[in-house]
Amino acid sequence: MPAFRSPSFLNNDFGSVDLDLLRDFLLPFSDYFVARNFTISADTSFDEDQFKKLARLLRTPTRSAPSELIEAQFHIDEVANDRGMESLILAYSKAGIPLPTNDELTPADLAMRTWMIHPELLRRSNYERIATGQRSFRHYMNRHEKPMPFQLPTTVVINAMEKRLSTFNRDRHRGGGTALWMHDVGDVLAFVVRRGENLKRGEYIEGEKSRYQVQRPAGYDTILVQKQLGELHVHASLISEHREYCRLIGEQLFGDEDFFPTSELFDLSPIHELGEDIESPAFIDGIESVQLDEVTEVFMGSQNLTKTFRGRRIFVQLREHQQQLTLGTRITKAKFRFTLRDYPEVTATIHSGNTISYSRQVGVELIEAWMTHHGIKTTGLPRDPATPTTLANALSDSKPASTTASVAGRAG
Repeated sequence: MPAFRSPSFLNNDFGSVDLDLLRDFLLPFSDYFVARNFTISADTSFDEDQFKKLARLLRTPTRSAPSELIEAQFHIDEVANDRGMESLILAYSKAGIPLPTNDELTPADLAMRTWMIHPELLRRSNYERIATGQRSFRHYMNRHEKPMPFQLPTTVVINAMEKRLSTFNRDRHRGGGTALWMHDVGDVLAFVVRRGENLKRGEYIEGEKSRYQVQRPAGYDTILVQKQLGELHVHASLISEHREYCRLIGEQLFGDEDFFPTSELFDLSPIHELGEDIESPAFIDGIESVQLDEVTEVFMGSQNLTKTFRGRRIFVQLREHQQQLTLGTRITKAKFRFTLRDYPEVTATIHSGNTISYSRQVGVELIEAWMTHHGIKTTGLPRDPATPTTLANALSDSKPASTTASVAGRAG
């Protein structure tokens, strides 16, 4: 996930950024640079040597570096590229804010100017990019097996969720200060969670001296509520985080902490059962063809043995080499290649359990329908569907969406 690193937008040659704009951006932090023997004033004009020294100082922040400077560098660097510039322009359009009139701005220039004038706009644009850019998630079906109506959380609810996540992370010795941002993006309600990771100690060089530094890196998790599918998609590193996010979203959005059970959702045994028929598009309108390009089998025993087949059209290759998949093994991973009518080709890598990765986030609903048809996507939910719950009855009466805090932001 994203973390602070050396600002690459200053790794280029002298003049790669607007130097007057860079000076104005750094002016509020002039005391920090004076302490590091570098003076910045309102009439400073950088030459090439000064630029190189300034870039070196920014790449090696000390413990006294202002947190706002570090955050600004992070956001600017993340969007200082063509895609980032597109996302910023879209953010200006959504907010109804006119773009800067100077048409000579590079992506880094636009990002710096945005931070100086509309810092929340830059944060929001970058967090939305993070939320929609992840391709690998664990998937959790709600226990009613269908989409359920809910109201967007208000700022009060977002604050309560932040506080609970801060406690959760503090209990795991990863510090507090968790921040939560929400973005309502069409059919997806996206949450970006910034949290602390474990402390790291290391040696670093400052000038001619060696020092030891203790830092707590920032980590980012992504949570997507798929409104049309009735699912929760989570990108996080720890199983405990997945479980907490399932409980948190279930309780705060649907009034039920157990709304998203953590049981397995994907079952790859139909590959054994159907053989080559698993490559059928299954009459899903929009899917032209399906190819199985990779399969991993596990022979279970006191010492598990793993065997992986890779190649275009696995079944064709197996026949050519007089091989076949091994019945009685557990398939733990399969990679499918989808040719779609209205989108570029998409590769989906499915792991038995809850994890799936897409090469790009297009045609996902078509692929989900295909998996359901073939029995790869299951519910694994031990309940009697004929017995409605009190919550199901309550949620069946749809209410209008809240008009409060459809997007909640934080300065962090």
